[in-house]
Amino acid sequence: MSHLKISFPPIISIVPSPPGPATVLLAFPMRRGYSIPILKYSYCRVEKEDAITTLGYALLALLAHHASSGYDLARRLKRPIGFFWSAHQSHIYSELTRLEDEGLIAHQVIEQSNRPAKKLFQVTDAGLATLRQWVTTPVAPVPPHNELVLKAYAIWVADPPAAIELFRQQQAAHTARLAEYEQMLASLQREEDAVWVVNRPAFGNYATLHAGIEHERAVVAWCEWMVAQFERHQSSRHQS
Repeated sequence: MSHLKISFPPIISIVPSPPGPATVLLAFPMRRGYSIPILKYSYCRVEKEDAITTLGYALLALLAHHASSGYDLARRLKRPIGFFWSAHQSHIYSELTRLEDEGLIAHQVIEQSNRPAKKLFQVTDAGLATLRQWVTTPVAPVPPHNELVLKAYAIWVADPPAAIELFRQQQAAHTARLAEYEQMLASLQREEDAVWVVNRPAFGNYATLHAGIEHERAVVAWCEWMVAQFERHQSSRHQS
């Protein structure tokens, strides 16, 4: 008897989800030696075409502090934003165009002597309102991706001296970053009055620096603890 082959197109359905981008369920027929198709499901998040990206909100946040050119925004995305959120800087100008098309930012052309004119962007009232609404919306859980902790999970197979060296290097790197954050916080407190006032732009820097300092302190302490565990292991082996 001849075998009838049927080609099944992907099945697409919308799955109810919390407020935000819809979750789309894609079902693809997969043949693994079966005459009946086996469906393989894949979940993906779909953004609305006109939705503001996280980069867009980052740009609004920077412009809410003060007006900037595209070049200055790229620099400010590295410091201070780059300390806690990474951006695809090649998308900055296209995102600025989108924000301006939506009336969330505006620009003026600044003439410069001996240099090309530049666009100076500033946030509009509508942009501030959009940013104000976004900053208090719930944050979606982000899957953890910490290679050092992953290595710690398998570190029991390592040569102890090599493990000690790894965590000493990490301790030194995070100690240096901690010192940098503490220096930045001290400079901020010298240059700005009442940085703890929560409705002033300087509070954003104050809050994120505190988050960075507490994080680096925790990592430094954990690396010290890891080194101590392996050193204790080596000491006990030498005594036995």
